[in-house]
Amino acid sequence: RIGDLTIDAETARTLEERAQGLSDRDEMAVDEGMLFFMESERIPGFHMRGMRFPLDFIWISSDLRVADLTENVPYPASPDDEPARIQPQSPVLYVLEVNAGVVESSGVSIGDKAVFDPDEANQFANGSFEQGADPWISLSTAAWGTPFSVSERQAVEGSSSALLELRWSGQGGPP
Repeated sequence: RIGDLTIDAETARTLEERAQGLSDRDEMAVDEGMLFFMESERIPGFHMRGMRFPLDFIWISSDLRVADLTENVPYPASPDDEPARIQPQSPVLYVLEVNAGVVESSGVSIGDKAVFDPDEANQFANGSFEQGADPWISLSTAAWGTPFSVSERQAVEGSSSALLELRWSGQGGPP
């Protein structure tokens, strides 16, 4: 959710999912979209190759604020046309693609807060994320060492998950 805008978003987390995106689809419902997860906060480049309808891009930073907006990006008129290439003005961690015109009609603005409400098909790594905490545990933050667990909601069969194993390679055991 961003302000009054609520989107039922598919997620694209892997390189393959991000490369495919919404390409080769004929349409998308007005309240649907695709949420791309970048590996790290950066300025990603996107293109409209294989697209059959125009899009708005909502670029979201790691602090879950709208960092930039790109509206009414056209799809190629023919498969031989060079697709539009776009990128945000500042680094982002997430990109939300929605139908063209949604940004204008919903009033989404740069600086607006984004809220991700996970469901059984859209799981997050940090169990406390559902209560509004940061979505990831980072070694460079005070959250390191804070225990967290997989919630019942995240433990559904078939959900995406990752296991992080840390091993001490120094002498005399971990610090």
